[in-house]
Amino acid sequence: MITLQLNGEKKTLKAECSIVEAINVLQLDDKSFAVAVNEEFIPKSAYADVFLKEGDRIELLIPMHGG
Repeated sequence: MITLQLNGEKKTLKAECSIVEAINVLQLDDKSFAVAVNEEFIPKSAYADVFLKEGDRIELLIPMHGG
């Protein structure tokens, strides 16, 4: 198991968890957002290839409309 920060909240996930798996486990797959891990934007095409590690800081960035 690993512990990480998701938008400032501690979460525990299984080790060897990709961003895709984390999105599914945390039931976030019905929302539209961008992902940054440790302040680095991750392209959606790489979600299955990026594996989360102990202590990672994940931010879900929700697009805002308007000006």
